[in-house]
Amino acid sequence: MNRTVIIRLTRYGIPATIAAVVVAGMWLYTFTYFWLDDFNNVYWIRREGFWRLIGDILNPSSLFFRPLGMLVYWIVFRVAALHSLPYHLLSWALHSINTALVFFLLRRITKSHYAAGFAVLFFTFRANHADIYWSFANIFQLLAFGLVLTGLLLYDRFGYSIKETLALTAILVLAIRAEEHGVLLPILWFAYEWLIRRNLNWRRLWLRYAIFTVVMAWFTYFKLTTMHDPDPTRPYYLDLSVLTFGRGYGWYFNSLYQTHLRWGGWFTISALLAILFAIRKNARAVFFMLFTYVTLLPYVFLVNHRFELYSYLPFVGVAGLLGLGVNAIQKGMRKVFSQPVAAAALSVLFLAAAAGNFRHEENRGRIGRGYLRDVFSEYRSFLTDLRSLPDAGTVPILYYTALPRHMDKDTVLCATEFALNRIDVETKVVESCPAEGACIAFENGRLRRIQ
Repeated sequence: MNRTVIIRLTRYGIPATIAAVVVAGMWLYTFTYFWLDDFNNVYWIRREGFWRLIGDILNPSSLFFRPLGMLVYWIVFRVAALHSLPYHLLSWALHSINTALVFFLLRRITKSHYAAGFAVLFFTFRANHADIYWSFANIFQLLAFGLVLTGLLLYDRFGYSIKETLALTAILVLAIRAEEHGVLLPILWFAYEWLIRRNLNWRRLWLRYAIFTVVMAWFTYFKLTTMHDPDPTRPYYLDLSVLTFGRGYGWYFNSLYQTHLRWGGWFTISALLAILFAIRKNARAVFFMLFTYVTLLPYVFLVNHRFELYSYLPFVGVAGLLGLGVNAIQKGMRKVFSQPVAAAALSVLFLAAAAGNFRHEENRGRIGRGYLRDVFSEYRSFLTDLRSLPDAGTVPILYYTALPRHMDKDTVLCATEFALNRIDVETKVVESCPAEGACIAFENGRLRRIQ
């Protein structure tokens, strides 16, 4: 196997394999439809409107929920309306772009096309992050992820001019307006400057980081004072204790690695690894460890709102550590074996990892997909039957005696408005039909008109 063939296999074979895994993962979720959060989000964007959403993005005091993602909702709703496929195609396209961004970042830091591709295989399709395949409502995480990684890649290419600093600040604001964890992007930039560039010159950095600090401080204060819920039973209740800090990280690490370690064990492992990396002066490994811990930080205190999807961005740090390890193995194999033998062995290892990881993650998500398939079948029937009501366009109020799974009095209103493309209809959930009015029930997978 000559050098030209090896280079071509590496250049085209690795991206082609990753693309195949991405497409295969998407194919498993072609049954997907609209979810509860879709109904709720469309309810709000129809009342907010395009120009007010633009204002919400630009206004640092706006209380509107994640306006950049909501703006995307508004645009897609105007284009696709009640057709679910375009929504999910956009989600899948964004995940594909994010996968490419992870590859570019890891290749830049590991300086190995092969190691970056190998590590990305484990990011591309994970059961932990299956929500991005079946729920368009995770557009917020997808957008924020792309902006954070774009910000890191541009930071690597940019110099220190005020124009470049303002461009990075714009990315920071957009990342925050996509999803709150974007506020920590300057910490990642600083870690990159310190550990990867190794060029901490405060004479040219002070203005840049003064601007970043002001933006971070404002949005952190603003979000903590407006999103924090004092009710300990609510989703956004923050338990700012050391114990919750440790347990939060432990919960996410166990979900990522499918283990059952106590949180103290994870911190012990992390401390030992950090010491090892420091002794070996492996600044790149320290950067990836920091990446995972920093990007998980916004979620660990949310004791009532923990989801595996929140490890989507933090997993980049895990993939980076894996990439560094694979790069070391790759270099060792090239020293021991001839180039053709090493190339063949690495190729077999790459394909085996791609197939094995996909099979493992596909099996992990099989039960969840089966359940979701049934739920989406119900929602599809619910919306279709609702639109087929003879007086769907004129009835002022609909009474429900039975609802589809997971819906309540609030979500059924949003879903009804969504299905009928009306914002003037009202709904009420009742035990029995009133004397007058349109009364319906969703039973046995179909919507039934009672009166």
